[in-house]
Amino acid sequence: MNVFLFIINLFFKIIKYLFQIIWWIYCLPFRLLDLLLPFPDHGLFHKSEISGYEFEEYCAHWLKKHGYRRCLVTKGSGDQGVDVIAYKNRHKYAIQCKYYADKVGNKAVQEVYAGMTYHNCDKAIVMTNSTFTPSAEELARKTEVLLIDRIHYRPPASVRVNCMAVSSIMFVAVGILLYFYIGLN
Repeated sequence: MNVFLFIINLFFKIIKYLFQIIWWIYCLPFRLLDLLLPFPDHGLFHKSEISGYEFEEYCAHWLKKHGYRRCLVTKGSGDQGVDVIAYKNRHKYAIQCKYYADKVGNKAVQEVYAGMTYHNCDKAIVMTNSTFTPSAEELARKTEVLLIDRIHYRPPASVRVNCMAVSSIMFVAVGILLYFYIGLN
């Protein structure tokens, strides 16, 4: 009986590692394109590139990619300083997005802290493409507001290369290389 369980356990571990290898090969083109495409790597970009609302939409997308769920962009007026509401680990987050050319100051931290109470949230975040002033960082520490700076804006998926085609080509290339490698040995 123990031998049978050992064999089953070994079989599932092998399957698990095979899927991890296949996933790594599948993700390789995405990682290579992120490295090779000429996107800004410093996080700061000109104010005229996108609107404030587009940056809020982008921040909601960024939060989804980083484990937050139900990321809802609030309506433009009367949001009390909260641009996005999101959930993660049983917490409700009030998020303010600041698309600035200069450093973000205390006002953003104060607004999101007040908006957190207004929207019945547990935690607050200020996100920006820029950085924060030292006084904003100090206030955020005392009020326990999370600061996320230097958010990299990426163009929509329609602008980027079709990575599915690239990953399919990678699979075919790896298959051909393995065929010749095994065939020569």
